[in-house]
Amino acid sequence: MISFKNYKYIIIKYIHIYIYNTSINSYKFRKTEFYKFIIFFALLQVEKKCFTIITNNAKQFFLYVKNQ
Repeated sequence: MISFKNYKYIIIKYIHIYIYNTSINSYKFRKTEFYKFIIFFALLQVEKKCFTIITNNAKQFFLYVKNQ
C-alpha cells in the first residue's frame, strides 16, 4: 500500500501541475484527466490523516474547476 508521504506528494504534485501549467483566463481541463483526479482523490479518503491535510487545497481546486 502507498505510504502517507507518497499519497500527499502525489496529490499535491498533481494539483500543482494542472494549476501551474495553465493560465487562469484560459483554464481548460480534459474530462478524462479530471475523472482520473476524482478517482485518485476518492482513494485518499481511506487515509484520514492525508485527507485532512490536503482537504483545503483540494476544495479550492474543485471549486475553481467547478466555476469555470
